[in-house]
Amino acid sequence: MKIYVSAFLYLALLIIHVLPARAEQYYYKQICLEEGLPPTVNCMLRDKYGAVWIGTRKGLGHYDDNGLKMYKNDEGNLHSLPGNTVRHIVEDKQQNIWILTNKGIVRYRRQYDDFERIVTEDGKNGVTYSACP
Repeated sequence: MKIYVSAFLYLALLIIHVLPARAEQYYYKQICLEEGLPPTVNCMLRDKYGAVWIGTRKGLGHYDDNGLKMYKNDEGNLHSLPGNTVRHIVEDKQQNIWILTNKGIVRYRRQYDDFERIVTEDGKNGVTYSACP
């Protein structure tokens, strides 16, 4: 019996010394009001590229290696958000980002850094209140 206990202790000590202890290191950045993020966040999404999308009552935030960029409704621009209250953000299998606002649905166009509005047959903004990924 002593041989088994000694062998077990020897193996345990060997494993402890042979396998180096590895601590995971995480990097985080706190985004604050001074950087332009509104105080109330409705929803968030981390996309396949690592960017964080932040839906607020005052627009859509996009945070990546370049910092925080805010998107808002611009009445004269059909490629802006249709409304500033972002209710939900979803990424589909093709890495399209869909944003549901209080006044319509848009798809983010990466190549142009703007949005394509989804409209009904009669030309009105499509509206929904929830989405499933």
